[in-house]
Amino acid sequence: MTPWLGENYAQPVSGIILCLLIFIVSLVFIPRIGKGEQKIYCKIGILWIALTLVFETILGLAMGNSFGELLKAYDIALS
Repeated sequence: MTPWLGENYAQPVSGIILCLLIFIVSLVFIPRIGKGEQKIYCKIGILWIALTLVFETILGLAMGNSFGELLKAYDIALS
């Protein structure tokens, strides 16, 4: 996406597309899991976010990126 949208827009658009895909998959599979307590779903969501952040941080550092570079991915201000 970077060649078409530029570096400032490609990453946010990519993130939005990923969120939409996760939302669609969730809509399909959550009814199959069955109805549960809202508290359980919130815990699953928080755990998912934490594991994603840990994975991205470890992988980014292993690939030679600095912690500052990794934090830039979460900067929502388009400069």
